[in-house]
Amino acid sequence: GMGYVARGALQDSPAAAERDLRRGIALAPNFSDGYLELAEALQSQPGRERESRELLERAILVDPLAPRPQYVMAMVRYDADGDIDALVERLDEVLRLDPSYTQALTRLASTFALRDLRIADAIAVVERSMAADPQSYVARERAMELYLRLGEFGAVDELTVSLPENSTARIALTFARGDARTAARLARRPLAVAAPGAPAGRPPDSRTGVLGIAVIAALLDEALTTGDYDGVRDFLLEHHCDAEPQPSRVACLSPSTFPAAFALIRIDAAAGRRERAERSARAALEWIDRGPFARAPPSFRSFLVARAQLAGGSDDAALRALQENGPNDVLPIPLWLLEGDRMFDPLRGTPGFEAIVASLRERMGREQARL
Repeated sequence: GMGYVARGALQDSPAAAERDLRRGIALAPNFSDGYLELAEALQSQPGRERESRELLERAILVDPLAPRPQYVMAMVRYDADGDIDALVERLDEVLRLDPSYTQALTRLASTFALRDLRIADAIAVVERSMAADPQSYVARERAMELYLRLGEFGAVDELTVSLPENSTARIALTFARGDARTAARLARRPLAVAAPGAPAGRPPDSRTGVLGIAVIAALLDEALTTGDYDGVRDFLLEHHCDAEPQPSRVACLSPSTFPAAFALIRIDAAAGRRERAERSARAALEWIDRGPFARAPPSFRSFLVARAQLAGGSDDAALRALQENGPNDVLPIPLWLLEGDRMFDPLRGTPGFEAIVASLRERMGREQARL
């Protein structure tokens, strides 16, 4: 039975995978991995979510001490309820089963960083993850992003020293250090994989995290500085967008490529295509309210709303979105991005925006002192 489960997990065909996994479960009904693999295989198939969850519950029942089924269940429940505080509790439960479980550690680190900007705590967690599994490319990627968020460029240098200069992390580091021109030149080359040890054929690291947003910011800077609006627009559409048309009717607007979508709207506005930019910005705001980020932490949603408003030219509304987030020093934006991203140009020099920058600078100073 275990052999069928192992083969099913490697099948490219969903039907073949399900066939092998079901046969493996029939032959080895007490093998938790069989239920888990089948649950994950069915997760992405429309209309089979309930069946997937029942299989996941069965995997936990068969082996309640295995961390992986508990972790997958924690993420499934978070996707359903959007309760980030409950997610932290569930991740803690996983780590009680296995204190070195890398996926739970890296997700917990991201949660600390996104929910309340506890970057120092997040770094401590991800360093624990790297110590537990030095070969984990996921942990290395998360560490790069967290150190970059905090402006610890020397630490990012150490983590990326073996990476090519056109890796996402090296481009982001170049942009963070204030060299947008070089970052854009490197971003025009095919992106290299982000971390040593990543599987062959794996795409570069997330296009929606801090590293990916920095790459897009560099390309936006090129468009606004050189006036090559159509050239940069075409490049973004070819290299930073999903191939499938998006239901939002806005180019690139998907959970995995939204930074490029906002940059495209801003480029349209700068190129004089004001009506299209405003129409796209309205659609983007509706997507944020009703789409996959509807239940995201308020600070992250404020960041998305502000970028969409700025892209479409609604500067006052963008500032209100940043200010209404709550305490300004928990905005999920690195200080160098707030200061260097051309998307924020219309707000620079205004008292409200400069107060946000000063507050974030003070918060980052406190976090650096805690390292």
